[in-house]
Amino acid sequence: MYQNQKTEAQQTAEFESLYARIAELEQLVKQQQATQQALAASEARFHQIFNHSNDAIFVIHPARDAILDVNQSACCMLGFSREELLSILQ
Repeated sequence: MYQNQKTEAQQTAEFESLYARIAELEQLVKQQQATQQALAASEARFHQIFNHSNDAIFVIHPARDAILDVNQSACCMLGFSREELLSILQ
């Protein structure tokens, strides 16, 4: 039906439906933003722990058997630069 052929009640119902959907989408956007903020905070905590740990930490890709990342403590303990350790199992 064309817009001018719809009754006022039909148009009102369509608008209410659209407004409800817009409200749902706005809520989803807010949830996604909150999730992204929580993820960013979690990543920041991980990097703080990773970079400031006194223990050697290696991030390994098990399927490729490759070193993805190492912290500075690992480099100091083993006497290699980060680049050298990352290239060992490429």
